[in-house]
Amino acid sequence: MLAEKHDTGWLVDWGSISGYKKATWDRCWYSKAVKLPFENTYVYASEEYERILRRGYGDTYMQLPPVERRKSHMVHMIENKKLDINKINRYINKK
Repeated sequence: MLAEKHDTGWLVDWGSISGYKKATWDRCWYSKAVKLPFENTYVYASEEYERILRRGYGDTYMQLPPVERRKSHMVHMIENKKLDINKINRYINKK
């Protein structure tokens, strides 16, 4: 509710695809951060990260879904040698 300037004690992710019930958190869950290892670096997360993950994904959030329900979230890198600058310029100039 920070975006609407209401001090309700709740945070809402209005862009969530999960619906507002799973995307609404108590503000105090984000009051302290912890540094956690992630792959070859460290990231900061809410001290209540497990509570947040359980709320969004259920108690089994650490279990992989069955193979047939897994989805890729991979972002493909664009290689410069594949870019056609002339084609991009033509596209941009049409607008």
